[in-house]
Formats: sequence, C-alpha cells, structure tokens
Amino acid sequence: MLIALSVGGVYLFYHQSPKNGSELEDAGKQVFPELTAESITRLKVSYPGGAYELRAPHWTLLDPQGAPTDESTVRTILENFTKLTFHNVIGKPEQNNDDIYGLATPEFVIMAGTTSGEKTISFGKSHSFSGRRYAQIQGDERVLLVGDTTFRLLSKKKEDIRTKRPLQVNADQLVEVIVERHRRQMESALKFHREQDGQWFVESGNDSFLAEHAVLRTLVQNLTQIPITGYVDQPTENVMERLANPDYSVHFKLDGNAASLSIIFARGAEKESERLYFRRLDENWIYEGPAGNLALLQRGSDTFRDRTPFDRYPVTDLRSIEMKRAGDEQEAFTVFSPAKGEKNWRVERKDGGMTETINQESLRLWLKEFAALEVLAYAKSGEIDRESAGLNEPVLEVTFFTNDTAKQSGASYQLLVGKMVGEREGKGAPRRQAEPKPSIEGEEMLPTQFESTGAPRYGQITLTNGEALIVIISSETWRRLDRHLADFLENK
Repeated sequence: MLIALSVGGVYLFYHQSPKNGSELEDAGKQVFPELTAESITRLKVSYPGGAYELRAPHWTLLDPQGAPTDESTVRTILENFTKLTFHNVIGKPEQNNDDIYGLATPEFVIMAGTTSGEKTISFGKSHSFSGRRYAQIQGDERVLLVGDTTFRLLSKKKEDIRTKRPLQVNADQLVEVIVERHRRQMESALKFHREQDGQWFVESGNDSFLAEHAVLRTLVQNLTQIPITGYVDQPTENVMERLANPDYSVHFKLDGNAASLSIIFARGAEKESERLYFRRLDENWIYEGPAGNLALLQRGSDTFRDRTPFDRYPVTDLRSIEMKRAGDEQEAFTVFSPAKGEKNWRVERKDGGMTETINQESLRLWLKEFAALEVLAYAKSGEIDRESAGLNEPVLEVTFFTNDTAKQSGASYQLLVGKMVGEREGKGAPRRQAEPKPSIEGEEMLPTQFESTGAPRYGQITLTNGEALIVIISSETWRRLDRHLADFLENK
C-alpha cells in the first residue's frame, strides 16, 4: 500500500505538472496580481464545520453581528491573500479527479471582495512530496500548487480571528485606576492616581501614598491581558445574572481625548468559581477567562504602597544620624555630616566620652543599604501593636535629621527594628519555618513561625510627614543594617 501511494505521488508530481511553455512561464507568479490588501472590503471564509464573514473598515464579524476580531490576524489574511503565489500548474483535471486533489470538498474556501468584484479560491489536499497545497480559482479549470506556509497563514477558523485583547489600555496614557469591590468586607474600592511628575499614588481613606510601581503595573497587566478561554455569544441566564451583580468593576481613566475604559468582572457560581466572565461596559461582548488574574484585587491598599520608603530622601540633605539600642547606653551615638569646610563625617557618643572621625567608606555603604531598604509587607490595621512587635524597646533605633529640619522639632524620618515575626514574650526565638517572600498572589503576608536564623523582623518607619507605619523587613535587610559603633570607627 505504501509503495502504491508513493508511486501515485510521483506520478502526480511529474505527470500532473506543467506540460507546455505557457504554463511554465506562470510558475512562481502571484495568483491575484491585481489585488492589494487595501482594495479588499470584505472576506468570506468557509471550511468543514464553520464559516464567517468580515467587512471593512473595522473588520468585525457579521455573525455574531459586530463582534470584534484580532486586527493582526485579519491583516495577515489580507496580506497573504494578495501575495499568494503558485509554483506549479496542472491542466484541466481529468473527469472524477477532484477527489485526488481534495477540491470536491475543499479544506478552505476564501472569497475576497472589492468594489469591482470578487475573487474566490479553494484549497484542497496537500501534495504528498512537495507539501504544497492544491488550489483552484473559481472560474478557472486549472489546478495550482501553492505554498503550504501561506495556506496555513490563510486558513484561520472563526475562533482564530476573534479578538484576543479586548481590554487593551495604553499604560502611558493612564491617569487613574479605580477598582470597585462589590463583595468584599473591606475597603470598598482601590484607587490610584498619577501626579504631574509621573509618580503614582495609592489612596487610603483621606490620604494618598506613593505606590509601588511594579505591583501596580502587575495589577494593570493582569486585568488588561487576561487570556481568553472562550467567547460567550449566547450567555445563559446564570451568566447574565452574575454580570448584573459583578464581583468587581474596574475603571481606567486616560489622559487627553483618549476614551476611558470600564470593565465588569464576575466569577462563575459555585463549581464554576474558577471561571471568570467579563465585558467592557461600552460593548455587549462577553468573554471567559481564568479567575486567577483577579488575585491582586482581593488585597488591601497597603499591598500597593511603595516598598522602598527611604530612597526618596537624598543623603546630601542629612545633618545628623542618631542610633541607639534599648538597654545599651554604650551603643547610643550620633553621626554628624561634615561641617562647613570639612570633608569627613564624625561620630559622637551620647555620654560625651568620644568624638572622632569615622570610616567614611563604611558609612557610605551603610547609608546606601538604608536608602535601598525594602519593606516585605505593611502590617494591616489592628493586626499587631507596637508592644507586641517589640517596638517600645527596639533592638535598633535610627533617626535621621535633615538640614532643613530643626532638631528640637522632631525627627525627619526614622526606622525602629523590633522582634522577629512569630516571637512571643517568654517563648524565645520562633521555631523553624521558611522566611516569607513579598507575595502579590494572594498569600498571607504575616506568617507566625520562622527559623530563628532567617526570621524577618517587625519594624516601624516614620516618614517626614510624621506618619508611622508598622512593617516587616527581611532577615537579610536586618543583617545589612545591623551596625554597631565599632563598625563605623577608623581603628576598630
């Protein structure tokens, strides 16, 4: 049987190939040289089990009426249709030979319409040796062999051309993002806005705080790039009910004259809870995707706060730094910036017992680490108090004063470092467990037990506006900041 098929293929390739000079001259030429992608105003495609039709200029589907398509995919079809070339010409097929070429029941039929008429071509089977496709133009008796690569770019079913990105948003034009949470027993909304200088802020109550751009960017991407797993053209009563009472409403406000975008999201009911239905409020099309993309919407506003709070304060503005440790007067000292005409920082112990120049490189590296301090998480309101976090008697207290802040009026900004997370009064170090990572996927941010050598610690940051926040810092951050007086001295 295999030998017979091979022989048949050789016969077709060599005996059903060009037989005269005029046909040889046509080889490698365009099938529709008179067409351009811009001249096509409609497309009609049919294949076993399906069909669709598109119309310019927006190239939306006729069924379902007006459904948006993927612009890139439609452009690929138009361009490859007009550039389609044939490599071999077979004369008029012998009677009953249609089945050999697969043109009696073609795999794809594509019609391109212009203002002056229509061009239709049918694609049949694949040639057994060359891999090219048999094709035939409507009204032409000849059978052509066209490239299989081009055929694959043209042979798109309806689901292939439907839009893949219905929620596209130009991030550079965003000026405001509002997330309304209709089923959460917490903050009713997440609000973000962009200032004139390009900085994003997250709003909490009547205040607004610098936002962590990476986390906000992830949120926008998760919402606007949801992978579509289905198109709900005939929604059930249950789906319509879910969308009438959605879990979330998201509003993207854009600058200039760009149209804003609002979307509603609803999880499937009960057993379909991992299924997500969503639609734009300016359209009626309903899409289906994975509910996992909404994980960030379940978080509080603190999740989106800037995680490097001290990098906004330049070292050049510092006048002095006070450091002390609870119960250790020997470790209470102040580092002063160079006085006018001097180059070096100096240190003075609180008891007045010592004033000397410090190791400038050690201080420079420590200040660099401090500016890069990254918060693992902000403690939720009421989750833990100062005493429980060990902040009333901190293991380290660092206070920074700037040149434009009078010392007696209070600190410019401050860091307190308290207990290890999970440590309890009288229970010593917490037991073995891995250190948490700053997750943005909906995991718990404040675990209760950690390995003593790698446990994160509670801390408190106080910003220049007087706001004090309990935070968690990693054990690695603590290791880099944990410096004693001797570490800064020239001759330690």
